Amino acid sequence: MPYLYTLVYTADEKDVAEAEVWALLGNEARGRKLVPAESCVDVRRAAHIGMCVRRMAGADSFEALVPMVEALHCHAEGFRILVTKRGEAKRCGPGSDEIAHRLADAILGHPNLSAPRVLFACLGDDGGWHFGRVESQTDRRWVGHSAKPHSFSNSLPSRLARAMVNLVARPGDTIVDPCCGAGTILIEAASAGITAVGFDVNKQMASRARANLLHFGLRALVGAGDARHLVGGYDAVVTDLPYGWTSAPDASLYADILANLRRLAPRLSIVVGSDASGAIAAAGWRIQRHATQPKGLLCRHIYVCSADGLQPPPRMRRDPDHAPMSNESG
Repeated sequence: MPYLYTLVYTADEKDVAEAEVWALLGNEARGRKLVPAESCVDVRRAAHIGMCVRRMAGADSFEALVPMVEALHCHAEGFRILVTKRGEAKRCGPGSDEIAHRLADAILGHPNLSAPRVLFACLGDDGGWHFGRVESQTDRRWVGHSAKPHSFSNSLPSRLARAMVNLVARPGDTIVDPCCGAGTILIEAASAGITAVGFDVNKQMASRARANLLHFGLRALVGAGDARHLVGGYDAVVTDLPYGWTSAPDASLYADILANLRRLAPRLSIVVGSDASGAIAAAGWRIQRHATQPKGLLCRHIYVCSADGLQPPPRMRRDPDHAPMSNESG
């Protein structure tokens, strides 16, 4: 296990966090918050993966780890050591300041805590202690995106929207949100280096989505359009189907939207306010992952799907000065 990934989530976010690990790393977390992997993945855009650490030493105890770090003869100027402890290591291990000081003494070079050029990490959990170099960290941009000018009661949490984008898209891809509302998903996609296109049947909501994007200095193509009748080709659909806190979902509306989405892209990340497995399967989607995230009386259901039998459509070449393809513009 040359690399270790730290997970950060609340109890309600566990399902979605483990789905993100599955999507980005190809691994299963299985309840762990320190996940080993053979490959190095850039986690700057991650919602629930805190950092990727290249493991350089490991031991059953911190006391055994220190001489192993000394034996590395590691040299770094302007370094800082991040300490993460969980489980038994948190309950019985030394304090974070002591850990950082003792490991700093084992590194050749001078630390710089305020503006480090090199980051190291010491990770302790029930499986032992590990030391390594931090290859990437989440940028946490989604935190600031919660303060958008326009929102509404059912708006997705920004962190969930970022995770949903990561479930099916990579930087350089083009995603479409056909029910974009105030643009939460578009904001997270655009800030992660993914081209975003959005539609909403309500022209006023489309206008609010554009205003929210502008507020954060982000670009996406946004227009008015009915999700049941949109046309075009994209790498993935990422969307939050319309639902209310107390109203039952409109089964016929869901069926029509899901059927049309299958014509737009080969991959789908979707959230609904109740179990929609039957409707999704009936529309021809193959469900690859199902996660839930409760919020009070509401439980959001997140699905990752693929369109069996469909070839990925060619990416559309779009001029950002022109409106995206739709049966309705505005």
